[in-house]
Amino acid sequence: MAFCGDDSFDYDESYSGRGQFWFVIQDELSNRAGELDGSEATDLLPKTDVIVANATFIGGGLSSANEDGNDALRIRDAGAIKLWNSIITEFADGAIAIDNDIEGDSYDELLAGNIQFIGNLFSQFGDGDSFADIVSTDGGDDDFLIALLTRNSNTIETIDLGGISRQSDGGLDPRPNAGSPALSGVVELPEDDFLVDVDFRGAFSNTDNWATGWTALDAYGHFGDLSTVATTEIPGFAQTTLAASPNPVTDMTAISWEQTAAADLTL
Repeated sequence: MAFCGDDSFDYDESYSGRGQFWFVIQDELSNRAGELDGSEATDLLPKTDVIVANATFIGGGLSSANEDGNDALRIRDAGAIKLWNSIITEFADGAIAIDNDIEGDSYDELLAGNIQFIGNLFSQFGDGDSFADIVSTDGGDDDFLIALLTRNSNTIETIDLGGISRQSDGGLDPRPNAGSPALSGVVELPEDDFLVDVDFRGAFSNTDNWATGWTALDAYGHFGDLSTVATTEIPGFAQTTLAASPNPVTDMTAISWEQTAAADLTL
């Protein structure tokens, strides 16, 4: 989902389902990455049952000017979600807002264990740099939500993606760089016929940008090949070729190596 004028993902009417590898990039006019509703009448059944794993939600940037705000997730009307191993970053406001307006609202779903956040990475919010700054339960017990986040392997830290740009300048690469915390700390997913376990958090691995070759983002020149990749030792070769990308290099590239034995090198 790219540059939506309102919410990027919006579900309602007791939606139940599974999702994996969701990607959002927002601009300065975007609202929420997710507006997650239950039902217009909170006492209606069935209740919302949603699991999402490996999402990358990139907000409109800390200077987003959306008059309705730019926060990551608003959960309301008895809506719920279980979010696993995902990345949430670059939102001008907060990360999680859970409504508590009426009896049976989403705050009650939180208390009942139907809202969970497990193994997620948070970074770069305009409202602050701690969970106390970026979560709200609308008059409920924010400390309960904060304890839930910290207990379930959610962290606030620099995520280090290949590149974030909202222009058609080849500056967007949502893959994590080598050494990013997104490439470790993965929490095993619940048993589910739809979900698959992978060794990274967020929607992309270090090496594969699956959104190239078929999306409008790629067609309009948003993506670049920017992420740094892990090094691999190649023993026993007298000659090894290194390829720079893009080629020719238009700005700057860095090539590094570790030499474990004496050898003549030509670069």
